[in-house]
Amino acid sequence: MGPRPTRGPDAAAVLPGTEAALVLLSEAADRFDPGVAIGCPPRTSVRRATDKRSVNEAAERAGLGVPPTVRAMLGTDFPE
Repeated sequence: MGPRPTRGPDAAAVLPGTEAALVLLSEAADRFDPGVAIGCPPRTSVRRATDKRSVNEAAERAGLGVPPTVRAMLGTDFPE
């Protein structure tokens, strides 16, 4: 848990608008005052849901179709 801001804008709720904002908000949710509604699940759920490899593996285990996926590695070419 990080330090709470000493002063900030008054807000009743904080909602992320992008996946990046969702990740950041889930990591910092405990820094908001208890009365502020945080519009995201716990950080462990966000981490799991935004890990594309884990999501694809879970979908395959559940018998769902997964589109062909190529994992990009720094310094390598994409397949033709």
